[in-house]
Amino acid sequence: MAQSSLLNWLVITLSIIVALLCRDIASAGESESAPARSQALWVSNSVDDETGFVSELIHAQLVHSGMPRGALNTGPSQVGTLGKLAFDGAGDLWIPFCGYGPSSNGLVAAFSPAALDHIAARNFRAVKVKAELTGIDFHCPSALAFDRSGNLWIANAGVFDGNVPSILGYAATSLSQPNPAPSVVLNSSSFEKLRGLAFDAAGDLWVADNLTSEVYEFTPQQLSNGGSQTSDLVVQSPSFDSPTDVAFDAENNIWVAYQAGNQRPQPGPGAVQMFAAANLTGSGTIEPPAAVTLGGRAPCSILALCEPMGVAFDQSGDLWIAQFPNEIFEFTPAQLASGSTPLAQIILASNFLNGEGLNLNFLGPEFLTFGPVTK
Repeated sequence: MAQSSLLNWLVITLSIIVALLCRDIASAGESESAPARSQALWVSNSVDDETGFVSELIHAQLVHSGMPRGALNTGPSQVGTLGKLAFDGAGDLWIPFCGYGPSSNGLVAAFSPAALDHIAARNFRAVKVKAELTGIDFHCPSALAFDRSGNLWIANAGVFDGNVPSILGYAATSLSQPNPAPSVVLNSSSFEKLRGLAFDAAGDLWVADNLTSEVYEFTPQQLSNGGSQTSDLVVQSPSFDSPTDVAFDAENNIWVAYQAGNQRPQPGPGAVQMFAAANLTGSGTIEPPAAVTLGGRAPCSILALCEPMGVAFDQSGDLWIAQFPNEIFEFTPAQLASGSTPLAQIILASNFLNGEGLNLNFLGPEFLTFGPVTK
C-alpha cells in the first residue's frame, strides 16, 4: 500500500514538472509587456455523480499553471455532473447540472457577473443564483449554447430510463421569468446520448451524440419548428467512437472531440479532429476527411492528448482542450495550420484547486467555456 501511494505521488509530481517545463519552453520569449488576455477560461469539473465545481482561470493562471482566481462549489441546491457552460449577452454564466438518480430532475442555474465577482474574491457565501430552469422536461442537461437572438438551447442527454434525449429551446424573453417552460422541444429517433453542442456562423446547431458516434446539424428553421426532426446533416467518421464536444473556429470549420469508445474491435486513444467548412455541405449522412487530427496516438501516456472531453476557442483563435483526468492543452492558430501534429503551446496540469473550505482534486475536467471579452 505504501509503495503504491509513493508511486502515485511520484507520477503526479512528474506530470506537473513536465507540464511546467513544457509551459516554460512554449512561452519562452513572451514579452513581459504584452497585454494580458481579456477573457477568463471557465472549467466545469465533476468530482463524482453528486459533486462538481466550476473554476475560473485568468491569464496569469493560463500561462503559469497556477491556482484559479475563483472556484464555485455547486452547493446543496445544484447537484449532479456538470456539463458545458455558456455565457449570455449580459455576462451571466449558465451552468447545467445532470440530475443525480433516475427520479431527480436536472437543473440549469444562472449566475450574474456580480455573483462571479464574489467568487473571484472567494466570498462564496455571497454567491446567489440569478435564475434556475428545471422541471420534467429534462433529467440530464449536458450542454448549453446561446443563439444570436439570445435564446438558450440545451442538450438533454437522456441517459435515464424513460427519459428521451432531446434539444430544448428557451426564448430569450422567458429567461427572466421564474422557471419558464421551454418554447421548443426538438427530438429525433436518432438521438441516444447527447453531449456537446455549438452554433456555426449560419445559425445551424450542431450536437454530438456520445453513443451513436455521430454529429447532427439542425437548421434555424428546424429549431423553430421543434417536434420530431431528421437532422439536416449527419457527420460520421471512421476514426471517432464517442464524440463529447464540438466547437467552431473563425473559418467555420468544426472541431470534434472524441474519446476511445467501444465501437471498434480495438478501441484506440481519443483525439480532436477538424472537418473543413467546405466539406460540411449538402444533406444526409457524410464522411468528410479530417483536415487536422490532434492526438489519437497510442499508447496513451502522461501529458499526451488521448482522452479529450471539451473544446473551446479563445478570442485569439487558440484552441483549448480539456482532458481526463487533469490536463488542459492549448494550440495556437499557427500550430493548427502547420499540417503536422504539433506539441501543445501550453499544458496545464494542476493537481489541486481550492474550493469553499475544501481541497479538491483537479479531476474530471469536462468542458471549457471562455467568458465575455473585457477591457
